[in-house]
Amino acid sequence: MAQKSSANGTYRIDELGDKMRIEMVETSLGCPEGCKSCGAYDDYRLENMKVIELSEEKLYKHLTQIVGKQRKRLIDWFNNCVTTYVNTEPLRTNNFPFFAELVNSESGGKSKVVAISHGVIAGNKKMRLRLEKIVELMEKGIIPRFVLTADFARRGGTMSDDENLRHYLETLEILRPALRKVHISVQGFNEKGEGPDSLSRSAKMIEDVLSRMHLTHEEDVNLGRTGRTYTSLGRAAKVLGDNVITRCSVIPDNAFVIMALHKSHRWRGFIRFDGSAYAQYLDDHMKSYNEVLSYPWTKIKL
Repeated sequence: MAQKSSANGTYRIDELGDKMRIEMVETSLGCPEGCKSCGAYDDYRLENMKVIELSEEKLYKHLTQIVGKQRKRLIDWFNNCVTTYVNTEPLRTNNFPFFAELVNSESGGKSKVVAISHGVIAGNKKMRLRLEKIVELMEKGIIPRFVLTADFARRGGTMSDDENLRHYLETLEILRPALRKVHISVQGFNEKGEGPDSLSRSAKMIEDVLSRMHLTHEEDVNLGRTGRTYTSLGRAAKVLGDNVITRCSVIPDNAFVIMALHKSHRWRGFIRFDGSAYAQYLDDHMKSYNEVLSYPWTKIKL
């Protein structure tokens, strides 16, 4: 159950102390992907399709601002692994590689940014260049994990099998040098059934992609992949309905969350686009995506 806000509607950052770790930063607003499964948006309004990203200067200012009685930087409250907010597709912004490098350098390597992405649109040069930079950072140990969400949700779920396959094939070929750090989260609306939005269709598509790549035994063994149904939030709720409740972590890679993510804190912190900070009581680190969008956030007095 979500915790109530303090009496004045805010918490002092010193009050939360070691009970809180910042796990998300809103590095951009808007997303043009138009995913049918998106929990962050309820509709397809054009204003939500336009990407507005933080400048490198503002990102640096937000993360290194001095706060609290201890006069610590906000980045000193970061967890060991952080992500963008759930409304962001990293390959649609120019600032994601800078964000990853900034977190790594300013934390002295104590915090790392995990990439969660739908992958490139085949033939999109900007997205390809951004992904190639991410691969470079993965090989340097700056980005520890790339989680690729695999489904047919983009563009309102209207992509054909062949078109979607091309996107994922190009994405995984670019990721191939760092494939050992990649996890594929196969997703869909119906865990057992068939249909255009089903989990089985997504799984079949990914297996087709991997067969065309002719993976070595080592690549195949090291490439993580799991399947799950969508959470009933945002656009997805209009398909699933209120009766279907599924939950997952913000990072849809359970093995990584169990093995790598520090989980001793019970409050999750979040830096918004304007540099303000919020905290949220966390029931379960393994089932935290739903809470991001449906549980109350309490403003932190910096």
